[in-house]
Amino acid sequence: MPSQKLAVLLLCAVLPSISYTDTIKIGGLFLPDAYEEENMFRQAVDKMASSVQMEAVMETVTSHDSLQASQAVCRLMAQGVAAVFMPHSGPTLPHVSSVCESMQVPLVGTGSDDPGFLINLRLPPGALGQLCEDLVAEWQWRDFTLLYERPEDLAHLAPLLQTPGRRFTLRQLDPLGVDHRTVLRATRRSGRLNAVLHCSAEKLPRVLLQAQQVGLLTGDQKFLVTSLDLQTLDLEPFQHADSSIVGLRMVDNLKQKMPRNLTIGAALMHDGVVALAHALQQLDLEFDALDCDADNETGYADFIADFLNTTADAGPGLTGTLQFGEDGYRAGAQVQVVKLLEGGLAPLGTWRQGAGLNLSFPLEPIGETHNDTLRGRHLTVLTVLSAPYCMIKSASLEGNDRYEGFAVELVDKLAKMIGFTYELRLMSHHGLFDPQTNRWTGMMGEMQAKRADMAVADMTITSERYSAVTFTTPFINTGISILYYRPRIHNAFSFLTLFRWQVWLAIAVSYVGVSLAFYVLARLSPFERRSPQDDTEFTLLNSLWFAVGSLRPLGCGVMPRALSMRVLALVWWHFVALLVASYVAGLVALLLSSASKAVDLPFSNVMELHQKTSIKYGGVRGGSTVQFFRDSQDYAYQQMFTAMTTQRGVLTASIAEGVDRVRAERGGYAFLTDSLSIEYAVMCEPDLVQVGGLLDYKGYGIALPLGSRYRKELDGGLLRLKATGELLTMKTRWWLDACGTVPPDIRAEGLQWANVCCAFLMLAVVSVVALAIAYWERMRTSLEDDKSEKNDKMPESSTAL
Repeated sequence: MPSQKLAVLLLCAVLPSISYTDTIKIGGLFLPDAYEEENMFRQAVDKMASSVQMEAVMETVTSHDSLQASQAVCRLMAQGVAAVFMPHSGPTLPHVSSVCESMQVPLVGTGSDDPGFLINLRLPPGALGQLCEDLVAEWQWRDFTLLYERPEDLAHLAPLLQTPGRRFTLRQLDPLGVDHRTVLRATRRSGRLNAVLHCSAEKLPRVLLQAQQVGLLTGDQKFLVTSLDLQTLDLEPFQHADSSIVGLRMVDNLKQKMPRNLTIGAALMHDGVVALAHALQQLDLEFDALDCDADNETGYADFIADFLNTTADAGPGLTGTLQFGEDGYRAGAQVQVVKLLEGGLAPLGTWRQGAGLNLSFPLEPIGETHNDTLRGRHLTVLTVLSAPYCMIKSASLEGNDRYEGFAVELVDKLAKMIGFTYELRLMSHHGLFDPQTNRWTGMMGEMQAKRADMAVADMTITSERYSAVTFTTPFINTGISILYYRPRIHNAFSFLTLFRWQVWLAIAVSYVGVSLAFYVLARLSPFERRSPQDDTEFTLLNSLWFAVGSLRPLGCGVMPRALSMRVLALVWWHFVALLVASYVAGLVALLLSSASKAVDLPFSNVMELHQKTSIKYGGVRGGSTVQFFRDSQDYAYQQMFTAMTTQRGVLTASIAEGVDRVRAERGGYAFLTDSLSIEYAVMCEPDLVQVGGLLDYKGYGIALPLGSRYRKELDGGLLRLKATGELLTMKTRWWLDACGTVPPDIRAEGLQWANVCCAFLMLAVVSVVALAIAYWERMRTSLEDDKSEKNDKMPESSTAL
């Protein structure tokens, strides 16, 4: 295999890089009823024809006629196909695979994980079982029922069934696919509340419908559906069921702007064509017609397969990034975990091959009460003033209209979605915990005493708070970072730094040289001689004025007449135009780059901050950030907690106070708080900057009284807001738009007085000098007139005498 990879690299280097004009043919073997895969195959080939000139060649075969399939694939090879796509397996696969292997033509599979395919777009064997195993372990299912369609399907779920210490029951669905009620009733009577449903998408609606008929879709029942085509089905009859139905999908039809009924087979067919086109575009291979009866004719199967194996990204597909392993199967594939809610499928998280689960929302534990609802209730909602979560809109308004912010809008959207009313009540702070009395103060104390129904603010979910209240799933994620003052250095001569001093010197020498050239040419050329009374004559002063007047669009009034003078003037004007354009372009680049220019900070992470004894640091007194340093097992973090608690004045009462102190001390104080608050402060204050990455990962949740019955409804509302993109839209509105700014990485600073004050000073000085010269010229002219008048009167006096 290493030698084959080396051959692929050598082939890419040796083959000419010119593009060929011959059309590459891509073959496909389809069953008579595989209309969707056949249409997607044709559409994908036409789509990729813009990068690689390809043509789709298709043959129709039956699922059990091996001779027909072998003849069909030989007809495709006789047309010189680069690869053969086969979206199904079965008895014909070994024969087709044998022909393709002997002729070195890649066989691409999209319908099953059978090892007969050289390149397979499906998940590798055992990947689906590992995904189910990770989910079952995450949800801590001690026992479950596995409902399967065919005995051979159990091999796909081997990792799930091989875990020691977990009890499970295997129950096969009706092999005819007609009546599953007997099996489903037995499942209900067994008392096991967790079930894994492993069947085809065609049988899935009937199974769920009959499960609903026998009373299996109850509030305590949990279903994990393994079909990757769940999003293509009409799930409206089951959206209002009390049971939890969790499914899997590799294609987000809404996000990809694809039809709802797009199956995973059709999507993988599209992605297979994309991956093959990427390989053909890079390799530049030429394909000739192959004869199945000949022994010395072969294709480029190994080169194409090894190229895809060594490529980190074979193109963006409908099912995610296209990567392949040495065995020809997908590598690094991502599957989305979704949950069926009243509004449809909502994402719970993702599972990536080799990385495992990344769930944003957990599945509710068994035993939660489902009968109580928030609909029609009036709630008391607590919050605190903290931008941009809750702010005073106008003191003249009353009730809930007085407030605005991200948290206020979140409560309002949940109220409209679920159907409850609420009254906002403002608290002074989040609350501090008193270990002596085991009680909380502030907003946490009100929730602990159950004097309010809900608390929505920038309140982190911590283990200490979780023991006193119930939290919903996080509605926004954050982490601890550092807020610091960004020093700003102003250069009064920045407008002069656009050109180096050598350039300025060359410009001055060119100006003097061209002016002297105008003066000399005016004396040498007989066509440039003018009367002494003509003030447009090219004297030395007029030559200097003409050279500098070329900067003005209207000129200076002095114009050359001789051909030599006009040629020189034309070249000088062109030079001046290029000079001005270069200066303006440099000025624009200076202004745009001034905001994103790297600033030399005294530290780049929290460890360097800890070593800087000249810079104080702190956080919010009693907040989750200080608790993080208190509970950390890292020795450096423990030292930082000791420093923050022993030094006076480094801890603040609120985030706003910490931000003000960072701005006031101008580099002498660093504030440790959550990254979202830092992001908002940086948006509104260009003098501030976030330093370093996140120290931890946490989330903000809605606090409810301990044991509240309304958590599921609020979690469902948060899931729907996240699935529809409302939460992201709200964050964009309250972070990016609240201060009327754009992100600091793309924000350009305007030309400030500190940068151009010297230019204005020079203008003022030159204006004063010009006035002085004008006054001196006036006085000189007056003295000369007086002297001339006296000389005219002297002869008259002599005559009279």
